[in-house]
Amino acid sequence: MGLAWLRSNLSLWRRMMDRASWGVFGPTSSCLCRQAGRTVLQPIARFAPPPVVDGETVVYEWINLRGNSEPLGTRLMKVSRVNLEIPCFRLYTVDRFPAPDSRLANRYRTESTVVTFNRADLTPLSSLIYPAENDTLLFITTLYQERNARIITRTSDGDIENRLPTGALTYDFFQLPFLCRSLKIISTEIPLHILVITPLTVPPGGMSTIAELSFAGTDTVGIPAGSFECEKILVHQPYLDEIYWIEKTGARRIILYKNLTTGRGLRLTTSTVNP
Repeated sequence: MGLAWLRSNLSLWRRMMDRASWGVFGPTSSCLCRQAGRTVLQPIARFAPPPVVDGETVVYEWINLRGNSEPLGTRLMKVSRVNLEIPCFRLYTVDRFPAPDSRLANRYRTESTVVTFNRADLTPLSSLIYPAENDTLLFITTLYQERNARIITRTSDGDIENRLPTGALTYDFFQLPFLCRSLKIISTEIPLHILVITPLTVPPGGMSTIAELSFAGTDTVGIPAGSFECEKILVHQPYLDEIYWIEKTGARRIILYKNLTTGRGLRLTTSTVNP
């Protein structure tokens, strides 16, 4: 991604926020309003966090969308309710893949992320990334402040720090799965635009992109874990296209996920509550 491309996207985002203050998103004077402890986006969509039980743990298997569907690895996602200065959700994600070196019997590559966000309006507070075993990259932490995201990339050679501007409707890349679970689309004609902070980039420093979230109807999904009635949520970014199949009722779990860019996907295997 070139610098000119990033500047163009940020310029578009600022113009969109300026227009939103004049009611482009609806009859109100702002695109954001508070109702019953949650943020409502009018008239395109609203965020309503699903009834997540503290300790909800869901396990998925990674599959290849372009060949056979043999499992490539696993993903564990756990949601905890934590009380900091404000009530928050904390989403843990752990990916495990067999080590590519066949000499390493019973060895796995493990990648994990932790993202903490406001329980009421899903505004991110922080995220932490531990990549797979890497001689250079140790971890990345992102702290969300009033007007910017402070990204610190720790390497074996020292820290690299960068700040990216933020504003309304800014979210962390690693909370997108939970965001899709919380999304209620009102208008199916116009996608919802949000600003996504992606901390893990090459070269280090992170980047911000505009993502479009849209509703693509309902679907019956059949997987080894069972058959589920789902809503389809499309997520489009300049470098990434994804589809989430979200359970229509109850906890609105992610039943199936497809990354159309990488050709990989996830399907639900088990779901439990571990306090």
